[in-house]
Amino acid sequence: MLKIDSQRASLQAEIASLETRLLALRSQLNSLSPSNRIPTDILLEIFSLVRGDPTSNFGWVRGVTDVCSHWRTIALSQRELW
Repeated sequence: MLKIDSQRASLQAEIASLETRLLALRSQLNSLSPSNRIPTDILLEIFSLVRGDPTSNFGWVRGVTDVCSHWRTIALSQRELW
């Protein structure tokens, strides 16, 4: 029984390692998409236009931050959008 437990643990560790590598590869692939090559200053201008009225609710946030992690990072790090 100990041998089987050891094999299971080894396989689970290998799966975890492969999943981590897969995430890194997907991130690298996504970084090559056209939407990730838009300069930050242009993205900020777009985000400001999407935001519209600063007194409105924050419904626009989900649309902008769900595109990709790059856009999310930019949008959430810019104080002037909030």
